[in-house]
Amino acid sequence: MNHALNGDPVAGNILSSYEDYGCKVNAISPEELFQRYEQAGFLYPAKKQRLAPFLSLVKENWRKALRGGELILYIVSHENRTEGDWAAVVVWRTTNSGVQSQHLVSGGGPTSSRAVLLATQAMFFQEGCNDASGQNWFRPENRFPARVFGTLGETIGTDHSSVATFNLFSWPLRSGTKANAEVYITEMHNGNSKELYSLATNARGQVYAHAEELASDDVLLDAVDQLYARVGLRRYRRIWLAWLPGRDLPVGAALAYRGPLGLNFSFLENRCDLLLSPALTSEQVCEIAPALANAAAAAYEDFHPGSIPLIADDHGVQALHRAGATFVRRYCQSIWLRPGFVGWYRHIEKFYARMLRANKRHGLGGLNCKTSIMPV
Repeated sequence: MNHALNGDPVAGNILSSYEDYGCKVNAISPEELFQRYEQAGFLYPAKKQRLAPFLSLVKENWRKALRGGELILYIVSHENRTEGDWAAVVVWRTTNSGVQSQHLVSGGGPTSSRAVLLATQAMFFQEGCNDASGQNWFRPENRFPARVFGTLGETIGTDHSSVATFNLFSWPLRSGTKANAEVYITEMHNGNSKELYSLATNARGQVYAHAEELASDDVLLDAVDQLYARVGLRRYRRIWLAWLPGRDLPVGAALAYRGPLGLNFSFLENRCDLLLSPALTSEQVCEIAPALANAAAAAYEDFHPGSIPLIADDHGVQALHRAGATFVRRYCQSIWLRPGFVGWYRHIEKFYARMLRANKRHGLGGLNCKTSIMPV
């Protein structure tokens, strides 16, 4: 079953299986994949050292998650032995209908990385696939993903995609900061989430709020947790809201995502998204941001690294610095929704077509590209 992409001769057809793209699913074990990451320079010494205390647990979590197949985590790989070219990309479930793609690592020319990206996206079109959003994270200074995923607003449109730059902090589980008496924090439960959705839309945009399913009755991701439980793992979300006297709507939120440690090497599967109303003053942010982070610490008591991977926009940077958070680095979050899936596929096809034409024009048999969607 082929689906023509509006007759676009560059984009070609969306094929119906991984094999049609020359790809395989879960043909590489975590051990072999991690070895290839090292060989390609993706799992470099400093990163490996950070993972070292938890590496055995990380590998075990990957092995368990792979039992869930395409419902939880899967590895799409391609190898062209003639050109000495290979690539792999990992996809895992982050919400009920959303997935995160990461760790695009390639050795050799662009043929294999093109294949795994197109194949992964193509499968979202197949009958029975209910995934409604995709996302990935990358460092803004990483030129390859910045060119491919950092331009989604131009190629797909801002109605169906978003690219935003955030700051990753490390927040201590036991902070010495005290909450202002005027700020009060409440924990959210499943049910009516209109207030949270409104806050998230104002703070991060509608695409983010939709992709993270913040209008759902299952904002705590209980159904996802049950899915992960089938293979002996957990995946859930806990949410705290911040309120100010006289306000009918929350002015901030902490969304604590918990999942199997190391599904992402920057521990973004366990990140805490800090949402702050754009209308807050700097003084109010300095009170609300640490209050929310401290409340979220309750969800991380069993988190092995011992500090919270906290994601905040620029509005909260100064407040978190003052409160004792440690800045790690800046990341871009790229999100695309189902109405933009065809546009995403077409964009990747055209991007690689230009690359291959340039290689041919310059007499290059392949491009030596060791690239990663995910942060380095």
